[in-house]
Amino acid sequence: ATRSMIGAANALVITNNSGTPTTQIDVDAADSFLINSSGNGIRTGTVNLTINAATTGANGLDTGALGNNTWYYVYIISNGTTTAGLLSTSATAPTMPSGYTYKYCVGAVTTLGAATFIRFLQKGNRTQYVVVSGSTTPNLPTIQSQTGSSTGSISVPTWVAASVSSFVPPTAISIDLIARVNGDGASGGLIAAPNNAYGPLSSGTNPPPVSMSHTYRSNVYANFVLESSNIYWARAGDGDDFGGIFCQGWVDAVNAN
Repeated sequence: ATRSMIGAANALVITNNSGTPTTQIDVDAADSFLINSSGNGIRTGTVNLTINAATTGANGLDTGALGNNTWYYVYIISNGTTTAGLLSTSATAPTMPSGYTYKYCVGAVTTLGAATFIRFLQKGNRTQYVVVSGSTTPNLPTIQSQTGSSTGSISVPTWVAASVSSFVPPTAISIDLIARVNGDGASGGLIAAPNNAYGPLSSGTNPPPVSMSHTYRSNVYANFVLESSNIYWARAGDGDDFGGIFCQGWVDAVNAN
């Protein structure tokens, strides 16, 4: 039996262009391997590209204009001689420029409400939000947060779904989280998990992956393999007690290192 080849990228780095970070993306790699519709491949050698989302075609959008709150997939493409970049809203079937037949999707980036890219850095298959003062990403995106009253129950438990579809692409296989509590009540706390079958804060047999008491101020880092487009959380607190979950980044389903 014949097996089709798969694409790949080596020493991949994708990030905002330093001069025009809101509409341009830089893509660098030591090497990449692209595939055409027949399953045949081509090796590109060194990749050093800037994709300008204000244009269409090679090194631009595949079609249309940059949209608001939209996930775009980053491709390395080739016509057999020239290597270029491409952004598309499709994770599998971009509209290819004339003559370009080889492609591989190497990552994803989202826009915000003003059709501007978040600040991000991808190395291999791991992407991290980059906090830059005064930019489109002045802080880590907040998945859920609350001051004062409770959400669900950390003792029953009663889990509350929190969508992550605005924070990681549909192709993400896991999500990087930071959970934060800030309070002075020993009875308060926060729990989080990839599904709603985990036990309460006090469980010694089925503990939630994130389990925090309101002991003044503390942070917990977690990585969840995504089981759906939601994660789950609950929080107990009162007064000025704070609890929140923030997205630090994700791991994408791309063959890259």
